[in-house]
Amino acid sequence: MKLLQRAQLGLLAGIMGVSASAAQSAAQQATSNVEGRVVRDPGGDPIRKAVVRLLAIGADSRVFTGTATENVPDEAEAIEGVVSNFAGSDGLDERQNYTAATDAEGRFKFEKIPPGSYIVSLSRDGYVPAESKPRGMMITVVEGQNLPDLTYKMATAGLIAGKIVDADGDPMSGLTVLAIAKDQGRSGVGGMLTTYLSIAGVAGKLPGMATTNDLGEYRIAGLRAGQYLVIARPRGNAAPPPAPGNKAHPGERLVYAPTYYPGVLDEKQASALQVVSGGAATADFTLLVHRTYRVSGIVSGLVDTKGSLILLMSNSGRPQQQPLGEGGKFEFPSLEPGTYIAQVVELSERAQQGGPKMMTVPTPIVVSGSDLIDLVLQPSAQGTVSGKFRGESSDNVDWKQITVSLVHVAEAGENPAENGLLSLFQRGGSAAVKEDGTFEINDVAPGNYQVAVYTPSEKYRDWYLKSLLFAGREVADTGFAAIGETSLEVVINAKGASIEGKVTDTTGKAAADVFVVTLPSSGKLARPDSYQTGKTDATGSFFLRGLNPGEFAVVALENLQGDTRSADFYQKYGSQGANVSLAEGEKKTVTLALAAADSKR
Repeated sequence: MKLLQRAQLGLLAGIMGVSASAAQSAAQQATSNVEGRVVRDPGGDPIRKAVVRLLAIGADSRVFTGTATENVPDEAEAIEGVVSNFAGSDGLDERQNYTAATDAEGRFKFEKIPPGSYIVSLSRDGYVPAESKPRGMMITVVEGQNLPDLTYKMATAGLIAGKIVDADGDPMSGLTVLAIAKDQGRSGVGGMLTTYLSIAGVAGKLPGMATTNDLGEYRIAGLRAGQYLVIARPRGNAAPPPAPGNKAHPGERLVYAPTYYPGVLDEKQASALQVVSGGAATADFTLLVHRTYRVSGIVSGLVDTKGSLILLMSNSGRPQQQPLGEGGKFEFPSLEPGTYIAQVVELSERAQQGGPKMMTVPTPIVVSGSDLIDLVLQPSAQGTVSGKFRGESSDNVDWKQITVSLVHVAEAGENPAENGLLSLFQRGGSAAVKEDGTFEINDVAPGNYQVAVYTPSEKYRDWYLKSLLFAGREVADTGFAAIGETSLEVVINAKGASIEGKVTDTTGKAAADVFVVTLPSSGKLARPDSYQTGKTDATGSFFLRGLNPGEFAVVALENLQGDTRSADFYQKYGSQGANVSLAEGEKKTVTLALAAADSKR
């Protein structure tokens, strides 16, 4: 829970970045007017009663040794951010958010807006913003200068509707149904959000989500044109009633399973639905069942099992927990097939002298095809990773401007894009660096990690992580194993390499507001700062700074989907980029063509 709270606070601080002192300072500055129109795409007809919001954001949190410079929240942050919007979010400064509605001519106007950066949010029943890129919906208000001629387009929304029944044709009510843009799939935040929002009871309140009614019917409105996968998820371990179509073998139990349209369990076998602007697609299908299995054993090495519990998290299954019995015994009578990470929470009176103790079992539990009996689980206590920073090029570094994070290193054959809930419980956390250059990250689960370093300061944009020492060994490229108390020495250097250039589209024109990514030429999962991400400006130009020396493929993409650190991503796009070799402090200039979205895998 502490991990999720940290993620929530990080999201609020990173996205909103508004403090009381900042609000007071802004109030003393000269304000500006922001006005414009909202029109229909295509055609340009005005849209009335569109709600326009200006959401204040803080300065970009730029990464000089991390995975991206776009300040995109990670999976845990996305989950907590969405859930917190429904639970109530302390820390959001509503004085920095502004709302207006368009008139009959589609016009809106905001007066006395303080200087700063804002996200423009558009909403209107039956419409979706035509602009899908976040940067296209951002404005910067300069002190005393008006923005009088903004124009935003909205397209008629599409929808997906249908009916979901069981094997006997009876309607299934209370299912969470999610429409996921194709290529995002369950590998991204979508699958995690489905699980969490279903638990939180807010399914159906967000775009792309709905809940089936008593007739088994659902309707997902407000969709952009495109291809979607549809998945239905039951709540809890709901079991079908005995019926001829649901015959369980002795010792087995059937439960309803998350099911993709047109009625399959595997995402790879799912059929995509084409949604057109203003159109309706139909997806009727049957909710499937699958067998579950008994998993039992003991948790060894605990001080006292009284009041303690074991928690199982999985990509494919639902969160499960059971109290521990005498001697650490546990039994899950009905687990769905999948790979589970086990965590043990020790809550005995003796353990609580230092607070509840969270421990992780390093070996995953794989449930597939048979019961697992008499397991012996040996958990490892959460540890601490601490260390000290050193600036190789300068002794005058404001260390308080820097945050250090731990990035989970995928095991052999593991695709980071498919970690889902597992990665949430394998995260190492983050911490602000103290004034003297030291840091301490607590509650770190045992595992292999790499270090990423972040800063909001333009002053340190050219710095890069030059060395990471663990037990006297250089581990910046390989990562390190964190078990118990771990100490690191982090060396950063101001002579980072850089890449600048321009991107053109298929017609040879400048490609504005597209992604530019760097990939290690090996295509392997290397250090996080080998995977930098930037955006082109209105002229198609880009500038990536603070790169570590090495060999890279530099690729331009209109849409960035999937995990850039996966071998599959490199196989799909790496050959379409420019190969660049960088030495310390070196700058290279390249011209890139926009990569094709259907690149060969």
